[in-house]
Amino acid sequence: MGSFVERLKRAQASYELVRVSRVLGDADPVEGYVVDVGERWVLVAVLDASVVVDGFVAVPIADIARVKTRRGSREFVERALRLHDEWPPAPPAATISLDDLVPLVRSAAREYPTITIHIEGREPDVCFIGIPVKFGRRSLRLLEVDPNAEWWDRSRKWAWSDITRVDFGGRYERTLFEVAGTPPSDRLPLDWQYPLERNGMRD
Repeated sequence: MGSFVERLKRAQASYELVRVSRVLGDADPVEGYVVDVGERWVLVAVLDASVVVDGFVAVPIADIARVKTRRGSREFVERALRLHDEWPPAPPAATISLDDLVPLVRSAAREYPTITIHIEGREPDVCFIGIPVKFGRRSLRLLEVDPNAEWWDRSRKWAWSDITRVDFGGRYERTLFEVAGTPPSDRLPLDWQYPLERNGMRD
């Protein structure tokens, strides 16, 4: 893992456009810019197909199989991002903890209305979007929103050990929340507060 830490830090320092592949056979690679490297997780600002930065993805460094630089289109991508005032790609306004999964999810949930979790070892082709409502020792309870922007009636439990990737701040997640609206208060923790505007979300 140590060699990947140094490789990721070099990519972060030089604003390299990278493709991060993982040891999970069916897991999608992550393409974008490394914006932070922790003890166990790395945070990537995702470059989407329309050449804009579209949120953040965190993956465990231990799961990384390869970090490849995308050199051929680097100049074009940089020029495109400058046109959108997205260069250089920046980390979230507030610090996201990358030393372990539980503080990672806690810190992301404080800054963004929803997060997305992946359990690629079991279900590589689906993800689950929602609001973390309970942090247990072995599991997370997530109040999910479905693809039709409808909140589930009850939260669902996911084992920490099954979570292989965490996304937040993307346009789809943002739009889904805006259409769904804030869920009924009886489905939320008593201390839940709407995250601040600093991360591009509406009041």
